[in-house]
Amino acid sequence: GWIDKSLPDLNQKNIYLSNYLIQNSIWWIEYAGLNGLIIDSYSLINRKFINKWNYIIQKEYPGFFIVGNEPSYDKSFLGLLQKQLISKSKKTNLFKTPSLVDYPLESAIHSSLNKQENLKELYHNISKDYLYPNPNNMVILLDNQDLSRAFCKLKHDVNSWKMAQVILLTSRGIPQIYYGTEALLSDTSMPGNKGVISNDFPGGWDHDKKNAFNCKLSTVEKDAQDFLKTILNWRKNCPTIHDGELKHISPTLNKNLYSLVRYDDNRIVVLILNKDQEKKKFKPIDIINKLGFKITNFSALDVIDNKEVNVKNEFSINSNSCILLDLFY
Repeated sequence: GWIDKSLPDLNQKNIYLSNYLIQNSIWWIEYAGLNGLIIDSYSLINRKFINKWNYIIQKEYPGFFIVGNEPSYDKSFLGLLQKQLISKSKKTNLFKTPSLVDYPLESAIHSSLNKQENLKELYHNISKDYLYPNPNNMVILLDNQDLSRAFCKLKHDVNSWKMAQVILLTSRGIPQIYYGTEALLSDTSMPGNKGVISNDFPGGWDHDKKNAFNCKLSTVEKDAQDFLKTILNWRKNCPTIHDGELKHISPTLNKNLYSLVRYDDNRIVVLILNKDQEKKKFKPIDIINKLGFKITNFSALDVIDNKEVNVKNEFSINSNSCILLDLFY
């Protein structure tokens, strides 16, 4: 078969080629000490072969991380693909639901943040997570080597960029951050050009005018780097984000504010986003109560500003901004 006129497709039904591809994968994992593989054009791979490949790789390296890259924006198709890749044989206990790249969520985040009062699109997208057999195992992202840089797609609006990063790092799924994001790399000169998208990371050479290794950046770039560092350092010590459940409230029910909540038996993380043109006022306790949580502790950490707050107090949230609260209960 042919993917297109210039790309012949390997016949994975051939037993000798099938064995070679599996052995070659094992050789590279062993030789290079790989922790994971991303497999392009996942839907075009023979079902029987990819299940066999999955089974043998997981048997040899239990828990080895495999991501299927299928550039589709059809959530139902990706859900079906994720479901189809689970073998019905006894081999299923050797590998979990495959990870796939969640392009529909990437699109919804950018569409929502590029339009005023349009966070409903993000809400409706996450509301359709039932289409995925395992939404927590989807790889979520804002950009990659094939997509225009997030800072470019968000029209170089730093506040929108910050909101996008917080959504990415609090939503369900496995976040993927493309290198240079923290230094606001952009493909503005030629949007969508893969050569520009994959420009060198700033720094590391004597002639580099910018250096993200030693913070030799503009004030805006340094602020972005510090912002992402703050969210990531908080996130790595928050198991609720890694393993907790998700609830959210439609903007139409919450003063045009979109609220996304992650929770487990001990902790609640509340993200409030405002894309309205006006400053809004709200009480976090109203959101917590609306979702049915019964809490006795009202003191929370404002993650972005790194200060203690009372969720019963009234908060003001500026246009095109967000508030992230972390509460033990």
